[in-house]
Amino acid sequence: MTIDQTPIIANLENLSIGIAWCLAWGDKRESQINLAVLQQMRLALKDGKQVPEETQSLVEQVEKLQNIPKDYFLEQISQIQKDYPDLW
Repeated sequence: MTIDQTPIIANLENLSIGIAWCLAWGDKRESQINLAVLQQMRLALKDGKQVPEETQSLVEQVEKLQNIPKDYFLEQISQIQKDYPDLW
């Protein structure tokens, strides 16, 4: 039996869009970037198109995050467990 991964892939795409949106918004009450530009970014990411120039570096950051090998964090956690067992 095979598992349909379509929903998982869609959720990962939505997660990527959400992370890019949060980075673009920033930590203030109001967005750092014009809301219309954020909407353009969201639609471009959803449709696989070019994002607005104002958001390109943020999208690149998200891509770098996604390209970190899956085992990287597991290895780091294992090392922290070994180095700091009293804190773990």
